[in-house]
Amino acid sequence: MIGAYLGIHEKIVDAKDELKYEFYQLEHKIRHILQDEQEHITELKLLFGIK
Repeated sequence: MIGAYLGIHEKIVDAKDELKYEFYQLEHKIRHILQDEQEHITELKLLFGIK
């Protein structure tokens, strides 16, 4: 799932000039989602005892 969000982030960054006003809000949102996903992975690893 993180790969999909990374792809979306890349497309947003590539379209920065076209998005103008929306860019910062979209980029911030997707970074927040990526951070949440990373935290979920860490929590699951801890739950299952994976290092």
